[in-house]
Amino acid sequence: VEASIFVPQIANQCPHVRVQWPANRYAITTPQAMQKLRDGEPSIELVPGPTVPGTLEIATWMLRTGDAGVIVRRIREILF
Repeated sequence: VEASIFVPQIANQCPHVRVQWPANRYAITTPQAMQKLRDGEPSIELVPGPTVPGTLEIATWMLRTGDAGVIVRRIREILF
C-alpha cells in the first residue's frame, strides 16, 4: 500500500492524498472500500469516482488536526 500527495489542477489547488494498493492482492474493491469508510464511525467521505482499481483519493481541505490519524486507522482496518 502506498500513499502520495498531489494537487489536482482543479479543486482550488487543494492538496489531495492518493492511496493505492495492488487490486489483485486485496479482496476489496475501490467502491467497497469507499462504502465501508462512509458507513463506519466516524463516517469518512472521499473524492468520488477514482477510475483506477485499488485507489482512494482524499481531499484535505476540510481536515482538522488529528483527522489524518483517524483516516489512516480506518483505511488499515478495511484493508488488513
